[in-house]
Amino acid sequence: MKVFKIVLVLLMVAMALAPVSLNAATPSTYRVIDRWPTPTWHLSKPSGLAIDAAGNTYVADTDNNCVRKYGPDRVLVGVWGSLGTGDGQFNKPNDVAVYDGHVYVVDTGNHRVQKLTTQGGFVARWGSAGGPDMSGSGDGEFKDPRSIAVDGLGNVYVADTGNNRVQKFTAEGVFSLKWGTPGSSEGQFYKPTGIAIESSGAVFVADSENHRIQEFDSSGQFVNAWGERGTLTDPSPAKFRGKPTGVAADSMGHVYVSDSASLSADRIYKFTRDGEYVARWGAAATSTAGCIHPRGSHAMPRATCGSPTP
Repeated sequence: MKVFKIVLVLLMVAMALAPVSLNAATPSTYRVIDRWPTPTWHLSKPSGLAIDAAGNTYVADTDNNCVRKYGPDRVLVGVWGSLGTGDGQFNKPNDVAVYDGHVYVVDTGNHRVQKLTTQGGFVARWGSAGGPDMSGSGDGEFKDPRSIAVDGLGNVYVADTGNNRVQKFTAEGVFSLKWGTPGSSEGQFYKPTGIAIESSGAVFVADSENHRIQEFDSSGQFVNAWGERGTLTDPSPAKFRGKPTGVAADSMGHVYVSDSASLSADRIYKFTRDGEYVARWGAAATSTAGCIHPRGSHAMPRATCGSPTP
């Protein structure tokens, strides 16, 4: 049995993975290996997830205003949070990240980040919407942040969606730097909704409304960009038919992107780290293995999930 990466995808209505149709150079296909929870009504529009070194999965259960923790056996072991503005409460949490025994939650509706233990205990919080105008445009302030990631040194990166920028913090929430302005040029954003860190420290941002992925170094310097807008009937395999909303990077040099388009064309894309198309899967939302508005993904290296379907 060969070791492959497992990619978990959060869907607006259900959690599922679909068979993939790869390009001609790669004659194999991906297949469904797991799907949970059962019943699916435990979750309401989950938007982000993270996996720790022990195999526990943390899910931002957005419309239930909580974080759910599942053990390696996919059994629910904890639920934290409720609607509110207090410590440990949430308003539409959209993403989670795990590092060094802590869980970082981007608390979108409260325009902040919360840091918890892996048992759900409150540790710290930072960020706000700023003054009366609620612009959240100051350093360390947010406007509808949608995604969060932590690098190997413990630095925290936040996709500050409403301000069209990325902000970087220490693990304690101290502001380090920011980059990005509204626009479509290199290093600019239009509603960035996903962020991921590769093991080398490269930062990948899902620049949603610009229909592309941008790569930066850890200091915010632009490196590369790829992607363009397609249509629901466009046969080009590498074009985004909707909006790239989530991004993940594995340790083998691959980048995964969730493309939220329509009930018949939602897909997950796989690229090399340089933006070369490798594969896609999803579509057929009415099937048991289809995607319905995928919003987030997590690439877990070294997970044993069997060989691909021939």
